[in-house]
Amino acid sequence: MLDLDSLARTEKANWVWQGTTCAEPAEQRCLLFLSDGGEDANTVREFDLGSRSFVENGFSLPKGKQRVAWTSADTILVAREWQSGELTAGEATRLEGKETALNQETRDMRELNGGKLTPKDKAVVNQQQDRLSKQIYNQKHDAQTQPQ
Repeated sequence: MLDLDSLARTEKANWVWQGTTCAEPAEQRCLLFLSDGGEDANTVREFDLGSRSFVENGFSLPKGKQRVAWTSADTILVAREWQSGELTAGEATRLEGKETALNQETRDMRELNGGKLTPKDKAVVNQQQDRLSKQIYNQKHDAQTQPQ
């Protein structure tokens, strides 16, 4: 699938394979978990099995302790540790409030449908999670800093 030794030489890294997860049902696009030197933190990159190459403009997450799962063919759910200073206190508070509201909305939808989400509900939740993930990314990279 991927020649790690060749990739390591090209990128001047000591890549160690930490695993993969592929988007179902086709399982053609996968997220590869690579660790530089075998440390706990990993880098996540989207890989196309058919072309045997990384996906141009595909998912790519910087090194961190993180978990990632596909929610659809073009959406992933990311849980990762945030470093101090990556978000301002106000950004973190706003995002936590949005996450709490989304979790409550999901619980309410489940309650209405006997503990399960309908396909329509799943689509709504996935859209909202994707939107929230984009907001987190944008706010993390908006060059605002914590007051000293």
